[in-house]
Amino acid sequence: MEGVWGQSAGQQSFTFLELPASARQQALGGVNVSSQNGGGEMFWMNPALFSKESGGQVSLNYYDYYADIGQTTLAYGQSFGKSGFWSAGFQYWGYGDIMGTSSQGNTTVGYKPSSYAITLSSAHSIRMFALGANLTFAQDNFFEYSASALVLDFGGVYYHPEYDWTVGLTVENAGFILSGYTPGDGVSLPFDARLGTTFKPEGFPLRVSLTYQGLQQFDQVQEIESGQIDALGNPIQEESSFADKLSRHLVFGGEFVVGKIFNVWVSYNIQHRREMVLQNFGGVSGFAFGTKLKVKSFNLAYARGWNHSVGGTNSFSIIFDTKSLLVKKKRVID
Repeated sequence: MEGVWGQSAGQQSFTFLELPASARQQALGGVNVSSQNGGGEMFWMNPALFSKESGGQVSLNYYDYYADIGQTTLAYGQSFGKSGFWSAGFQYWGYGDIMGTSSQGNTTVGYKPSSYAITLSSAHSIRMFALGANLTFAQDNFFEYSASALVLDFGGVYYHPEYDWTVGLTVENAGFILSGYTPGDGVSLPFDARLGTTFKPEGFPLRVSLTYQGLQQFDQVQEIESGQIDALGNPIQEESSFADKLSRHLVFGGEFVVGKIFNVWVSYNIQHRREMVLQNFGGVSGFAFGTKLKVKSFNLAYARGWNHSVGGTNSFSIIFDTKSLLVKKKRVID
């Protein structure tokens, strides 16, 4: 019998903040802090990620998660010269309809759990570097219970002056709890620190990313059972190897640049693979892919990822460049 690995999640609240907020982010493994070639929603990956092209872009995304769970996000970013690049975003999670029952099993009033987050982001460039920060108010609602938090993200990016090479670092989901579900329930945020790099060789149509998540804790394996028992009938715990502990931090991503209007993304998240794979059956757990098509002022993107062997999840993104409206208006005036 093979060993069984426990998941590292499930110890904090507000974990919806860790899930991808765009099709591009999901297609790149859900975790990427260094790839800047996106839209106005990049601040959710790293608050220091922005570009001249992303200014004035409106991003709308729907994440079709498991069961009746879904996420809708809306984001906008704009450059204000010396005042830096500012962005704002809204995330809403709906968890479907849940039937209420009494302690005797009788049907009562149903309810619709939900979560939402409002984010304000600011970033500034200093020569070859960029620094940014997000301030987020997050609210989680479950029946008559609710919790709220003020969340802070910090990020930095290094841009090589000659090559298409970036290095990103983030500290995410710091902050403090404003109110818990119940008094003294010990609610905590899903804190994480990430380091990543993205590089595109000159003349090669592939941009490669490598991200290391969980900088704050090397050993993220919660439990391993060998399937054997000792003389007293207790399960024998198996020690995870150094290579296994290291690999769980790594996320590999690739972006194929097919001309100026079409991109393809692929990724492999080892932590998703190791934690969510079924025993004796791995399937495509941990893998994701996506595509983006540019149609005039619109970028249309789709992604599918497999967090679990039972099936995948989908993201649909529409990015509209509002700068095209200004150009058309100027032409009319001229």
